Amino acid sequence: MSVLVLFIEMILTILRYTQVDGEVHYGSLDAKEAQQYHGSIVINNEEEVFYPTLTVGQTMDFATRLNVPNTLPKDVQDPEEHRSKTRSFLMESMGIAHTKDTKVGDAFVRGVSGGERKRVSIIETLATRSSVMCWDNSTRGLDASTALEYTRALRSMTDTMGMATIVTLYQVSHKHLRR
Repeated sequence: MSVLVLFIEMILTILRYTQVDGEVHYGSLDAKEAQQYHGSIVINNEEEVFYPTLTVGQTMDFATRLNVPNTLPKDVQDPEEHRSKTRSFLMESMGIAHTKDTKVGDAFVRGVSGGERKRVSIIETLATRSSVMCWDNSTRGLDASTALEYTRALRSMTDTMGMATIVTLYQVSHKHLRR
């Protein structure tokens, strides 16, 4: 049984439901079949989901803490140094280092702009270092030049890191599709 099903059962029990039935599928895989790929496949959904009262820095601290590798690079002394360098690199690469002390925000909590929130979503996904990354309309909310830089960065990461990248883009310019 997947963690999602267990979570739903817990919530429904609290709400006084007595039983939950159903199945969870990851594409064509059921939860048991997908377990072997745990942590290897991630998806960045079109809609961002954050804790709106956390700052961008706190959000990225959390994301990078969850994804420190067991074997550190030779030039890194300890896990905290790796986490810190990764966080700084990701934030600087998407041009949002200046927002580290600003709340992420949402429709009700004032925070970073929509484009900056989308960038936080992108680097949060990149922090997972997964083998397969799926991106659902991840350029929504980005200006044209940032969207072009982003798609080029995905192409470069796919080539250099040997990862698989699945991307859906809407209203894409021909510049995005050229290699």
